[in-house]
Amino acid sequence: MYGPREKVFWFAVTSRLVVISLQFIFNRILPDHDAHIFNSPLDPEMKTSIYDSTVEYLFGGFLRWDAQYFIHIAKYGYTYEKTLAFYPLYPMSIRCLSVVLRVVFFSLNDHSIAILAALLINFICFVKSATVFYDLSKIVLKDTALAYKAAILYCINPASIFFSAFYSEAMFAWLSFNIMLAYVNNNPYIYLPIGLSILVRSNGLINLGYPVYSFVRCLIRTVLPKVSRNYQNSQAEPIFPFGCHTMLGSFLWLLNVVFLSIVPYILHQLYNYSLYCTYHEVTIPDYVLNYSDEDVLLIPGTVIPPWCKNSIPVAYSYIQAKYWNVGFMRYWMFQHLPNILLGFPSLYLILCQSFKYLSEHRIQLYTLGSFSTDVRNCKKSKNKKLSPDIFVFVVHGICLVLICLGFVHLEVSTRLLCSASPLLYWCCASKLSYKSERRNENAMNAMDFEYPENLNSKWRVFFLSQTTHSKNDIIILSYYLAYTGIGCGMFSNNLPWT
Repeated sequence: MYGPREKVFWFAVTSRLVVISLQFIFNRILPDHDAHIFNSPLDPEMKTSIYDSTVEYLFGGFLRWDAQYFIHIAKYGYTYEKTLAFYPLYPMSIRCLSVVLRVVFFSLNDHSIAILAALLINFICFVKSATVFYDLSKIVLKDTALAYKAAILYCINPASIFFSAFYSEAMFAWLSFNIMLAYVNNNPYIYLPIGLSILVRSNGLINLGYPVYSFVRCLIRTVLPKVSRNYQNSQAEPIFPFGCHTMLGSFLWLLNVVFLSIVPYILHQLYNYSLYCTYHEVTIPDYVLNYSDEDVLLIPGTVIPPWCKNSIPVAYSYIQAKYWNVGFMRYWMFQHLPNILLGFPSLYLILCQSFKYLSEHRIQLYTLGSFSTDVRNCKKSKNKKLSPDIFVFVVHGICLVLICLGFVHLEVSTRLLCSASPLLYWCCASKLSYKSERRNENAMNAMDFEYPENLNSKWRVFFLSQTTHSKNDIIILSYYLAYTGIGCGMFSNNLPWT
């Protein structure tokens, strides 16, 4: 018999095996679309054995779109200017693990080793992120059954293909949920996952909002102790965060966290500057140096690019604008309407539920969520299942949505939100009709989160056993499962997907 955390673990494993199987099937039965995108050059002298062909045959569907960039960086480094749009922790992890796997799989070439390393990293990161997300949800929502449902939905999230393909989503989600868990647990080492998340994706910088919010909440609690009628309910909570005993200590702690969090980011930018903003000789294989692409590929140490002359020489926004036309409101054009509609559901769900939460929990809004609210006093809330104490996660989700609406290609918003915000899963889980059965009249049994017949199965979960589904169930599960299935087919054949 499995407990809720064990069920989440095994369902996460099962979901990854299903996604791997789906990409294999679709990659075999559908023809690849010629999308005219970047393909990392291969060594023409590289030997290809039957084992290498097998690796490509089984997992080649994951090596599409931006996955080509990550594998290229893992193998060769930042050999072209446009590769600077991809942050280093994930590809460097692939490179490091490849060194270990090369000892075990000595019959494989470097390309196949990199594929296996990327697959293994994403598999582990996803399973770890699912269990960490369950731990986070259980603490924040204060409801084991709801936390379990949310974690199960995460395992079949609409961007599932990107959590197994050679993208950084799985690693970023694992780090993001660890940051949130460190925040709710007052962990003073929160700067570790924040600093690492910034090295995985650019939106990792937003995670600095958690320690900043902790200090702001501390300030409000200290200066305005009677601002909320429910203040007495939060007296048991520490006023000062992360073991601090004074306001000055909290401020110094915040400065320390921010500094330690951004040091890796600064070092990465210094590396980019030294690589592309100075003239020097670089050792690059000829087949990489002579690779032709639809874009003019700038090699480091040859020409000084314009971003080097900026007062703050950061390449990211310049490269996004130059190679992918990313900029404020640039994507809002009629010809992009299909892609906009593709990313619309996740944006709508988070934005709609966030504003509904803020309208129903005015005290949390007026006090910036600084005081815990007794759930018993929230009788007017239409969504009683969600804890009122999710204010910071709501603000975080709104910030991500606004960034998506203003600056990114909107089809990307689904995977960006699925890997960075828990709101999509919490809100959807709260609307599912499945309710755990109370089999003990006096207390909630530890196993009441799931149907009894599913407790001994590693893969069967509540929505697979329900005989009747509500309208909300059909809409939510259709969205999650359809995007998972269609995404596997589209992505694995180089067709445009979210």
